[in-house]
Amino acid sequence: MKVWFITGGTPGGFGLVYAEAALDQGDRVVVTVRRPAELREWAEPYGDRVLVLELDVTDAQQVRAAVKAAEDRYGGIDVLVNNAGRGWFGSVEGAPDETIRRTFDLNLFAVVDVVRAVLPGMRARGSGWIVNMSSVAGLVTAQGFGYYSAAKFAVEGLSEALRLEVEPFGVRVLVVEPGATRTKAFAGFQDQPVNETLTCR
Repeated sequence: MKVWFITGGTPGGFGLVYAEAALDQGDRVVVTVRRPAELREWAEPYGDRVLVLELDVTDAQQVRAAVKAAEDRYGGIDVLVNNAGRGWFGSVEGAPDETIRRTFDLNLFAVVDVVRAVLPGMRARGSGWIVNMSSVAGLVTAQGFGYYSAAKFAVEGLSEALRLEVEPFGVRVLVVEPGATRTKAFAGFQDQPVNETLTCR
């Protein structure tokens, strides 16, 4: 029975798809989300196999506290899924500085913080999986997606280096690169005005 730690558990997004797949095979799941009340009804049937934690992944202190709570509850984390992310559409020239920095804070630096919090436990046990959600935009960019792509390109490079670093400790790294997917979190993306963001964290 494995323990999964999944960020970005917004209803209708990839996070809960991972969670339900893990639960279906008998595993236990920690799901983090900014508004835990949204998952109360979803989590109830699973009893103590699910732990829902409030977490803003851009707050490093909250990240460490959430990881500790998960480890205290279940004894360790076997699979980390870095799913929290931000979709953004707009020009390279016209993007506000604040939007650019928030995009990188969530899509890149939060990934780093969560990995750093989870990795010591995995390394000590000599096993684990780190799953980083990237995107096809991390391989090929397109007009209007410059900053989103830049952050996802960075996740790709980070994950490649991390894979080499942690392999000797029995920890494996997987990068997931989905294309356009009509999740609930992004269902209205095509209708958003330029320079607006959609967030799943």
